Amino acid sequence: MSQTYNRIYRLTIAALVLIVLALSYTWLTTNGEPVMSLDKEVYKVGDVLVLTVKNVYRDGILVDVDYRIQEWTGDYWHELNKDSRDSGYDAAAKVLAPGETYRQVVNIRWLGEGRYRIGKQINRLEEDTNTFWVEFMVEG
Repeated sequence: MSQTYNRIYRLTIAALVLIVLALSYTWLTTNGEPVMSLDKEVYKVGDVLVLTVKNVYRDGILVDVDYRIQEWTGDYWHELNKDSRDSGYDAAAKVLAPGETYRQVVNIRWLGEGRYRIGKQINRLEEDTNTFWVEFMVEG
């Protein structure tokens, strides 16, 4: 009898994990369309990148103007900037209606070669705030 309960418990935990993963994926995409994207996957040293946020949801979203950049060290993501180098020129956040996009040019000329990711906080108006990440490479 205890083996049956143990098996039911493990199946329940596995089902809950799958539900959480499915909900996270739904938060990141709708019909496979990403919320956040870059104009390229690989940049040259000295480039700027264009970050696009698209509201793929049925309700409005609030997008922070600030962003975070992290570098992959081989073991973990290392935070490079605490404050956005391009922030402070506009409102603290943008409100996007369904289907609207927001493009932000980000100066990455200060980055050397390596693997990076850029993160931005996005809040669905009736949901929690999440930080979305998009990875990119910088080559010489």
